[in-house]
Amino acid sequence: MAFGKWAVTGALALLLTSTVGGFTGEQSRAEAASVLGYYTPDDASYQALTTYHAYLTGISTDSFNMNTAGGVIGDVPTQALSYAKSHTLATYACFSNFGTDDFDPALAHTILTNSTVRQKAITNMVNTVKKNGYTGINIDFESVMAKDRSALTSFVKSVSEALHPAGYKVVVSVPAKTQDDPSDGWSGAYNYAALGQYVDFLQVMTYDEHGPWSEPGSVASKSWIEDSLKFSVSQVASSKILIGLPDYGYDWNLTTSRQEDHHQIAGKNIAALLQKTGAAVKWDTATTSPYFNYTDSKGNKHVVWYENARSIEEKAHLVPAYKLGGASVWALGMEDNTFWAAVQKGMKP
Repeated sequence: MAFGKWAVTGALALLLTSTVGGFTGEQSRAEAASVLGYYTPDDASYQALTTYHAYLTGISTDSFNMNTAGGVIGDVPTQALSYAKSHTLATYACFSNFGTDDFDPALAHTILTNSTVRQKAITNMVNTVKKNGYTGINIDFESVMAKDRSALTSFVKSVSEALHPAGYKVVVSVPAKTQDDPSDGWSGAYNYAALGQYVDFLQVMTYDEHGPWSEPGSVASKSWIEDSLKFSVSQVASSKILIGLPDYGYDWNLTTSRQEDHHQIAGKNIAALLQKTGAAVKWDTATTSPYFNYTDSKGNKHVVWYENARSIEEKAHLVPAYKLGGASVWALGMEDNTFWAAVQKGMKP
């Protein structure tokens, strides 16, 4: 998922229509590309679900973390599940290795390599999916150590073998990359080709190209996304690939240059910041991304890179261009009112 879990809480049948639009025409749900929206446990995410559901084919509820005993931490979002089911949306229970304040590689290592914990985790995850009537599961283990590469693939295989025979779907989230280096500390654990054998969808997180941890830059440049997709479809059937689209940006404090002074900003809050600061939006052709500069009340200079309708439409068009399974969006509740129409327009062949 994006930088920090639910970083902006304080931080997808296409035949359906609503007062805000949605996919229309002769395309059936089975024929249409998937649009998976990530749901977080807050009011803004629920409001977005009820407002923009017609643009979605499913949701992944980012509600559950695992612990070192293989237990599931988190509450079932019953209201969101009920709403999604009543609007015939697919539902996925998302399980992560998020620890105290970030994704925890040691926690993932324990779950993946301790046989007792591993079996308990699989049992508890599968039971959560079945008990609550989910369509399937979304495994979101991030920052997994390179040495756990085989263990991660084996874990996904076991989860799939526990769910697929009963008709449940399996989604696995993976970091975007342009080559497979098994020793790479960030992405080495994720063997696309092997994982692709056991999943219905590989959700490639083509966002956070830059962020508070890096120099300022695009959240998801089109060229970077495309390079990642070229590698992805060389490893896994394109129909199994979900592109990742962000509906947020990042604000860097150029004066202090301290990571703690940089932050994520929801797409829906960009307009207010522009109005408040009088900043002028600029367009970076090289990255197909908008950005702007401003000075805050303390005299600190800032730069904000984000996504708007123009950039999202262009990036969403990579779905038909590469014949992908669809798109995923992080996260429901962060978008402005132009976002979903741009996704819809971009995904048209």
